[in-house]
Amino acid sequence: MVAGLHIILRSFYAFAVKLEYLPKNPALSLRLPKAEDVLAERLLTREEVDQIIAAEENLRNQLLLKVIFYSGARVSEAINLEWRHVQPNPEGGQLTLFGKGDETRTVVIPLEIYEALLGLCLAGEQHWSYSENSD
Repeated sequence: MVAGLHIILRSFYAFAVKLEYLPKNPALSLRLPKAEDVLAERLLTREEVDQIIAAEENLRNQLLLKVIFYSGARVSEAINLEWRHVQPNPEGGQLTLFGKGDETRTVVIPLEIYEALLGLCLAGEQHWSYSENSD
C-alpha cells in the first residue's frame, strides 16, 4: 500500500514539474523502508497440500492440483499444458511450461504424477487441464 502511494506521489510531482509549478520533484528523494519478507508465512505444509488434494473428489482435478503443487506451475501455465509438453525423464517425467514473460521452463515431476498423466492421455482426454464439462 505504501509503495502504491509512493508511485502516486512521484507521478503527481513529476506532472507538477512538467507544468513548471515546481522546480524539481521532491518525491524522488523519498526512500521506502524495505518490506518484511513474509513468504514463509504463506507457504503450505506438505500435509496441507495433501488435504487440499484429497478434498477434491474428481480424479482429473486431483491430478491437476498435484501438477500445480508439485511442479510449482502457475495456474496459467498448467491450464495451457498440452500432451506434447509432458515427456519422460529418468526421474519420472518432465513438463515444459510456458509462462510469465514468455519464459519457457522445464520442471521434473515425480513418477507417480507422470504415470497418472500418461494414464489420462491413454484414456483419451484431449484437454486434461480444463474442459467445459468438468466438475
